[in-house]
Amino acid sequence: MEEKGYLRPARTEEEFLDQVNRKLAATSPEKGLCTRKPCHCEEILKLVLSPLTQHCLVIGKTTCAFYYLLEAAAASLDLSDNYMAFFYLRKASRLLGQPSAFPFLRKHKAKICQFEEATFCCLWSEVCFNMGQITLAKKLARQALQLLKRNFPWTWFGILFQTFLEKYWHSCSLSQPPNNPSENKKKLAVLQQQVHCLSLLWQLYNLEATASGRRFACLATLMQKNSAEEFANEAQVVSTYLDLSQFSQNMGDREKWLHCEQMAIQKSSLGCFSREGLLATAQLMQALAYSKLCLGHLDFSIKLDLICVLMC
Repeated sequence: MEEKGYLRPARTEEEFLDQVNRKLAATSPEKGLCTRKPCHCEEILKLVLSPLTQHCLVIGKTTCAFYYLLEAAAASLDLSDNYMAFFYLRKASRLLGQPSAFPFLRKHKAKICQFEEATFCCLWSEVCFNMGQITLAKKLARQALQLLKRNFPWTWFGILFQTFLEKYWHSCSLSQPPNNPSENKKKLAVLQQQVHCLSLLWQLYNLEATASGRRFACLATLMQKNSAEEFANEAQVVSTYLDLSQFSQNMGDREKWLHCEQMAIQKSSLGCFSREGLLATAQLMQALAYSKLCLGHLDFSIKLDLICVLMC
């Protein structure tokens, strides 16, 4: 039953496809849904963020400069420009001072908050991943998690212990959202950054054709799912289940692969077609299309791909 434009969660691929078709059919510029608007991301990066970093550096506001450098690096990654992202992060690294084997001994040139330093490590890890620097990317992702108060183990014993905590203790001790809205936003930002770091880690360890690499990747996906379900919004949860589905497919675990796909479908309510919701739905459609292709359902795969192209 639909009320006020809300669609109940689908239980099958066909039901999900039918819901998307109905939503797209109801879309019109007059209703303000899915209207095509030009993207100004590159112009904002060149005309706003880049000059702001230079201005803050010149007047000596290094804390603000560090923040805008992170924004510029993130924007460059969104534009798939790894070179410019590296350029901005290299500038930001100079504000962090000399590196140290022990983070608490590092003397910052500017007063940088812990969350922003974690964001810096996460962004640099992503750049290193894209450029093939796998070892450094792992180290930076781990460092970002440590700054976000979420440690990732180094040994097989640590994997066993952390897996036990994630499977049994974590589900029984989920913290309640704080009453203070500002604290809730901070917690959500930390959890979303944790999810991103853990997503990077399982992809990095998944490149290793070793038993230990598979164990680390499995733990990273489990931790990612727990973090996503604790506070994150619907789009984040759907994206996480798609990650789990992709990982299970790479591992050859067909049962878990299809189960995670079904969970992603059920978590996607298609309540509204915001920018974030559109991206999550398109990613889900693309994952389903590839899944059906692998299973030999070519007609259904083509149908999903065509709708995904239309949405994009």
